[in-house]
Amino acid sequence: MEINEKDLKLIIESVLNKLESDKSDKKILGNSLNRPSSGQDGIFQEVDAAVDAAEAAHLELVKLTLEKRREIIRSIRKIIMSNLEEISKLAVEETTFGRVEDKIEKNRLAALKTPGV
Repeated sequence: MEINEKDLKLIIESVLNKLESDKSDKKILGNSLNRPSSGQDGIFQEVDAAVDAAEAAHLELVKLTLEKRREIIRSIRKIIMSNLEEISKLAVEETTFGRVEDKIEKNRLAALKTPGV
């Protein structure tokens, strides 16, 4: 079967229109049909997958009550505080900037003083 240039353009246009339509459907459905899978600890190989996961998570978060959100924030703060030294060491190792002691204080302040809900 031989395809001429005109037919090829029509096929490409049709595929692009279908992709755009699928994107709209996905947003309307709140990404519930095709949730991206995360790597270990929520690390994604592709930026688009991370963005899709963030959008899906946000849609779930806004459905929660304020009390449930407060509970989640308390839990996050507790986990950060119990892993403060390790998180701070990792930050210095990864960035090669700063001192662990300063990162500990910075992360402590971020965990305890960042506004919640």
